[in-house]
Order: sequence, then C-alpha cells, then structure tokens
Amino acid sequence: MVMIDDLTLVDGDTPLSYREPEGSEWGEQRFSKQVLEKAMARNKEFLKKKLKNGKYAEVYLAMGKLYAKALPDLTQFNVDVLFPSYGGPGPKAQALKKWLTESCE
Repeated sequence: MVMIDDLTLVDGDTPLSYREPEGSEWGEQRFSKQVLEKAMARNKEFLKKKLKNGKYAEVYLAMGKLYAKALPDLTQFNVDVLFPSYGGPGPKAQALKKWLTESCE
C-alpha cells in the first residue's frame, strides 16, 4: 500500500499522476487536525477491507511519525506492527529493505 498526498492509502498498483513537490523540504509539511481525522477515517475503511481475512500477519510502516497520525490504531486488525521511529528516509528505507529480504527467505 502507498500513502498519497492527501494522507489516504491506495493499493500499490494504483496509477498515480505526477505532482510537483510542495515546499522546499519534504519534512516541512503540516496537516490540520481535520485533514488527519478525515484521512484516518478513510484509511480505517481501506484497512478493514485489506486486513479482514487474516492474510497478513505483519504491517511495516515506512513513514514518518507525522504521516502515521493519519492511520487508525492498527492493533484492532490483529497484525503485528513494525514501525522504525529512528532516523530519516535513508535509515527507514534500509530497515524496510532488510525486513523485505528477511521475510522472503
């Protein structure tokens, strides 16, 4: 799954159009409480459909804490949640790569 600019989740194979970056720094983005709440409600419904059949045992969050605020409490879906809360995009990408390669072995 991928989180798009409005903080909602879509399937990883969903075609996305190119959008120019906003602002000069990726981490400077801020979201109102209303935007976060609306995205959380949509994400909860999306995740209910994706995680309802018990097909997934783990969810790996490769995102910053700010973006994670747009997700509902994932423990309600009976999955283990892996969320590295250290470093920026580089260390998180390395941790994701490690998780992916270890889970494929």
